[in-house]
Amino acid sequence: MRTAYLWVRECALRAAREDEDGPAFVRMTRGVVERAAFDMMELAARIVGTRSAMEGQRIDKITRDLSLYLRQAGPDHARDQAALAWLDQDVWGDQDTLW
Repeated sequence: MRTAYLWVRECALRAAREDEDGPAFVRMTRGVVERAAFDMMELAARIVGTRSAMEGQRIDKITRDLSLYLRQAGPDHARDQAALAWLDQDVWGDQDTLW
């Protein structure tokens, strides 16, 4: 969750600056947040046990609703477009020696 938060924070900073790489960063951030939420839902279900899969249980309703909300159209396409943009220009800046 901390990683997702850091991506969202960076995304907000870039949006405030109106960075040209903002759209690519948003696309990638969306995927990071989605993955973090799905991981947390799986962990919560493991902690609660079989009750989490029983209809009528609060955790079941929350998980189903959040799963539906998190689904996005074309997530692979969004990630691919972000990756292509990042291959053209490193969004983390020229100081990143690992890139």
